[in-house]
Formats: sequence, C-alpha cells, structure tokens
Amino acid sequence: MTVWDRCLARRALGVGGLAAILTLLVVAATDGGGSWRSRLGMTAALTPVAGALGTLFALRTAADRGELRALAALGVDPGRAARGAAFGGVMLGVVSAVVAASPFVDLASLFPRAATAVWTIDAESARELTSGLRLLRDGSLTLDAPVSPSTARASMTGFAVAVIAMTALAAPAWIAVPAMSLSRRACVGSGLLVVAIVAFQLVAADRAPAAVLLVAPLAMLADAVQRRRQVRS
Repeated sequence: MTVWDRCLARRALGVGGLAAILTLLVVAATDGGGSWRSRLGMTAALTPVAGALGTLFALRTAADRGELRALAALGVDPGRAARGAAFGGVMLGVVSAVVAASPFVDLASLFPRAATAVWTIDAESARELTSGLRLLRDGSLTLDAPVSPSTARASMTGFAVAVIAMTALAAPAWIAVPAMSLSRRACVGSGLLVVAIVAFQLVAADRAPAAVLLVAPLAMLADAVQRRRQVRS
C-alpha cells in the first residue's frame, strides 16, 4: 500500500469506527435493557454499514479537496485511487465479523420472534419445553432443564455471521466504485437495506430458509462488479 492508500484507510477507519461506537450507544439506549451480548450482536451486524460510511466519507473528502482529480490528471485509475478507502472500510467490517463469530456475542436478537409456549403431554405430566416447566398430575410444578436451541436456530446464526462477513467486503467495494451518483447510491443502498431486513424477518418467522440472508450482500457485490465493468468499458 502507498502512503495515499494508508491515508485514505485511516480516514475511513476513523469515521467508520466512530459510527460503530455511536451505533453501540444507540442500541444500548433503545433495546429496553437487553444483555450486552445481544447489544454487541446488533452492533456487529451494523458495523459493515459503518465501514461503508467511513469509505464514503474518505472518498468525498478526497474529492472535495481535489485530491482525486489530481490523481486522475496523473493518469491514476479512479478505482485504484479509491482502493485505500475501501480497504479501511473492509478492515472495520472484518473485525465486526470476527466479533460476531465469537462466543461472547449473541446474534439471536437479529431474528426477532414472538415467544411461544411448546407443551408436550404424557401419562404423568405436561411439560413446557422452552422454559422446562413441568405440571404433574397432582397439580405440583417442577422445573426441568429447558430444551436447547434447535440446529435450525444455530444455522441462522451461522448464516448471519456469513452475511456480516460478506457485507464487510461488498459494502466498501460498492461505495468505492467510481462514477456513481449519490442519488443512485442512496436508492440502491436503501433498497438493499430493506431487502436485508425483510430477509431476517422471514428467516426468523421460519418463512424462508436461512440462505435468503445472502441475497442482499450478493446483490450489492454483483452491482459493484457490473458498475466497475461499465466504467472500464
């Protein structure tokens, strides 16, 4: 990496890191007293977006100062000039993916689901599986160990980590694509964000397989590749 690349990476990391810290504070203030493991999970899921914002800030600052225009006058490819900013955003997103995959983070909050009681009845008692409560025939109550989360639920969190990692790579790369207007970035970015939210809701409600979570980052990556090809042609 050149000195220029490192300068852009520092700008992107600084602004993206600040955005991630603010995100954690907002999550902590609005989650109704959730655990810090859940707060970190929500923040880790949103940190790739913070990395993309850092990339955008670094590039807009360089453009406003005339730095990108000067490099273009020297014959530097616009995509190459933006590489450092994208690298800074990717670094922040990769850190969030590592945090999300750690045992200290709970990603269950990404899959909101109404609590439901699951009762099983046999000859001796009725048992509620999720809480472990058992009602015996004589009317007494006992508490057993609750049933562990299903493998399907574990698959959801696994796909969530994959989505965070893919978004960490796709979002800064998409932001760094040259010759894309802010209005188009806002429209496409907002649309993909809505798609991601709907995908998480559908998976949480068991209305769609967990692989649906990959739609939004894959679409962003495909759009970045297509736009870069158009610019080169």
